[in-house]
Amino acid sequence: MRSLLLAVATVVLTACYGASGSGAPCGGAQQAAARAFLPDSGINAGDTLLVIFIQHDTQELSELTIWHLWPSPAGTIDPAPDPRGRLVAEDGRVLLDSVGSRYNQPENRYNRPTWYVFTWIRDASLRNAVYQGLRDQTLWIELWRVGAQSPGTRVRLRTESAGISPTAICL
Repeated sequence: MRSLLLAVATVVLTACYGASGSGAPCGGAQQAAARAFLPDSGINAGDTLLVIFIQHDTQELSELTIWHLWPSPAGTIDPAPDPRGRLVAEDGRVLLDSVGSRYNQPENRYNRPTWYVFTWIRDASLRNAVYQGLRDQTLWIELWRVGAQSPGTRVRLRTESAGISPTAICL
């Protein structure tokens, strides 16, 4: 058993650092998660939103998702229309502005029980602004009825985690 563990450790170290110390840097990606607890009035009153930010590589590709956590039992459908969701920085910059969707990609159908907002981020300055806002808890979520002139609900996000993955040298 000890020799098996030693062999596995050798393979892992070789894969991460290379037998000759060569390889490419990996890791160093930003990630964060936050929640918004919606007030008892407004759009999706009393519900919870989960915001997930993941940087997939240390270049540009990141994703941002706002999930409406539908509190009803499985099989029930959220009857409210999908809102326009905006992520707004403390200084007023709008970092995300998109309409919620119930699209289920694996099934290629619009059959999710409630909405979510998803976007890819390919711009470093936008990626960093989203991450820093989540890290520093300076972002707001706004939910608008589609076509409305002002938000129906505006709540500050409460960050649950934010960090940067460790860096290593990988093959």
